[in-house]
Amino acid sequence: MEKLKTLVILIGISILAILTFSLSKSWFIYENRDRGIEINEPDTKSTVSVVKKIEYSDALSSDSKILWKNFIYFPHDLNKEESDYGQDNVLHHAKNLTFINLTTGKIRKVFEKKVYIWDYFTGESIKKSIPFPGSEPIEDTIDVGQKVVILAMTRDSNGDGFLNQKDNAEVFVYDPSEEKLISILPEGYYFEKFLYNSRKNQLVSIIKKNHEPKSPPTPSAVFSYDVNLEKGILIELESVKK
Repeated sequence: MEKLKTLVILIGISILAILTFSLSKSWFIYENRDRGIEINEPDTKSTVSVVKKIEYSDALSSDSKILWKNFIYFPHDLNKEESDYGQDNVLHHAKNLTFINLTTGKIRKVFEKKVYIWDYFTGESIKKSIPFPGSEPIEDTIDVGQKVVILAMTRDSNGDGFLNQKDNAEVFVYDPSEEKLISILPEGYYFEKFLYNSRKNQLVSIIKKNHEPKSPPTPSAVFSYDVNLEKGILIELESVKK
């Protein structure tokens, strides 16, 4: 009986020793496994450059477009009007244009003063028109490269206290890559219409001299402007005698 009791105690001690060894081995493996885990800490050096806040976020969301894969542009207070005159049969009225350079992050408002933009379009423009019902559409082109042509009223020419479509329009060419805005018309003249299908980098328009609201209108003139040379030729015409 005494021997059996001793045997049971020995077996119990053996089982306890085996369990203790097994548990200690498991904890050792678990600890080593945790020590082998590499935790990647967040990189404190951000690769995002915050340039500055952009005004008119609603316009940026609804009316922005990408030009020539390198610029975002959007109008301020855009108002569209259907018209045969517009490049896509739509006139784009606005109070300003903003360009964002996607390479440098620079933000630029085109006009620094208050203006009324009557219309704007890219320098690679095609205007489609149908001469008469049922005929094939005709394509008329203006090609002055990666620039934007803008028609804008900068002065209250009719003296009513407002800048709007009733005032005389000027022609501007904006180069977003150089952030350069040029008013191209000769001093004292205003815009009437564009003439299409001229050579590349040439902008041809019909213009008139500024005059007082109650004075008789002056004869039209032709103005040819080379956007590369930044030079224009004014061709004045005499009144046709009846």
